[in-house]
Amino acid sequence: MAKKRKHHLTAAQTILLSFAAMALTGAALLALPIASRDGRSIGFLDALFTATSANCVTGLVVVNTMEHWTLFGKIVILVLIQIGGIGLISLLTAGMLLLRRRISLRSRLVIRASFNQDSMGGMVRLLRSVIRITLIIEGIGAVFLAIGLHQTLSISPGRAIWYGVFQSISSFCNAGFDIFSENSMVPYQTNLWLNLPIMLLIISGGLGFPVIAELARAARNTKRRGIRFRLRHLSLHAKIALMLTGALLFGGAALFIVFEGSNPATLGHLGGPEKALVSFFQSVTLRTCGYDSIGQGGLNDNSKLLSSLLMFIGGCYRGRHQDHYAGRHHRDRTLRAERAEQCRGAGSHPAPRPAQKRAHGLLYALCRGDRRGIHTRRVRAGQRV
Repeated sequence: MAKKRKHHLTAAQTILLSFAAMALTGAALLALPIASRDGRSIGFLDALFTATSANCVTGLVVVNTMEHWTLFGKIVILVLIQIGGIGLISLLTAGMLLLRRRISLRSRLVIRASFNQDSMGGMVRLLRSVIRITLIIEGIGAVFLAIGLHQTLSISPGRAIWYGVFQSISSFCNAGFDIFSENSMVPYQTNLWLNLPIMLLIISGGLGFPVIAELARAARNTKRRGIRFRLRHLSLHAKIALMLTGALLFGGAALFIVFEGSNPATLGHLGGPEKALVSFFQSVTLRTCGYDSIGQGGLNDNSKLLSSLLMFIGGCYRGRHQDHYAGRHHRDRTLRAERAEQCRGAGSHPAPRPAQKRAHGLLYALCRGDRRGIHTRRVRAGQRV
């Protein structure tokens, strides 16, 4: 009698099921009465929406995070954000490393898929770097945010530390949740102590672990003297990520100043340095996070179009949030640049065929989705198509 073949989940299926499991678990916890301040359950549907948004680091909410959730509910949301930023499988694998267990090939495949790596080599080393980088950056960000919140809000040191930890994790994971304001960063739009750490955390998370790890290695390498020499020896992916990130951030900020500089509903009432700070924060947060320091309803049409463009581009290929929805433009440019570099014979490795197929497939799906969306809107509006 023939034996039944065991069905093994692929890496993509494992990642999808892990997110689904975390979203359902988080929803069950957030639906408990102890998670809401009024002592009543928010309902499973709203709890599921919030849990999914936190786990997928999207930032959409159905209730005010600061006002509605108890400490228990906020801790659940924070855990979901942290697991969503790193990945459940990656955290479980890190636990196995602490217990000195052997990492299976299937786990290495899942880690490779989670961080969009093209080769199987060095997955355990990459995971260790991910955990180390996460703890260091989020820890430093929590310290500076705690100091800034303590001075700004005049709250107790314990509450300031809690707020700082939450905002640091939420910002580095590009989740967009905040618990110290009813209106995001709008009341603190000119506060450098809060804006600067949050922007740096968002940018760091958007660059992604491979780029941060490469920059850290270049900084530690004592044999290479000079910043220009070290930057010149970065990988092509790191160079493109840094150049495009800088161009998009500074270009977006400059355009926001041009479009909104005289708009009294947004930047018109601010001075020159304040306009630059708010515009740069807007450019940073739109691409990957979701905070806002100006009322988005007051933006003019040019700024709304620019905002949509920055949100569509998203963050870097292999960035913190890119595993879910973003990084489209960076992915396509990176792969094309790697192919061009190969054709010039510069010694770079070619972009693997699976990565090229993923990028082209994603662009095709986006184009098809946009066309279908336009068609659907025209039909609903009663237009002839």
